Amino acid sequence: MPINPQPNKKELARIVTALKSPATRRQILTIIGQEGENWFKKSFRDEGFTDTTLVKWQPSKRLTALPAEGKKAKKRTALQNRPTLTQSGDLGDSITWENAGQFGVKFASDLDYAKVQNEGGRAGRKLAARIPKRQFMGKSELLNLKIMQTIRTQV
Repeated sequence: MPINPQPNKKELARIVTALKSPATRRQILTIIGQEGENWFKKSFRDEGFTDTTLVKWQPSKRLTALPAEGKKAKKRTALQNRPTLTQSGDLGDSITWENAGQFGVKFASDLDYAKVQNEGGRAGRKLAARIPKRQFMGKSELLNLKIMQTIRTQV
């Protein structure tokens, strides 16, 4: 059943009243944080980011740089079977959330290279490498709908 993203006046009044309670506010912020963290980590399984639709990432150059035959062919096959941006799994694992004031949630990664992977840009020695945008975190309409559905059923 499709979710109406816009709460009606009665539902909105109920949510506003619920936000006055510190316990309920913490519950809502926890829902937002957990749903968001799960959504952003899902980007690594999907190999792309979903706002309204899934936008797949550009494949890594490591797959095209290795020869199809010879000694390095086995390494190429192993790399081809690994999803993009998951060499160690550290980037996906680094996504966390925390409360940002009374009414907000902040998502972050503590890895130095997270921003350039998410937004694209230059990296490496003398910023010689051009990294394509492989967004895994950001605004998502479908995430907002999922959060609203969870809040509606749990609060």
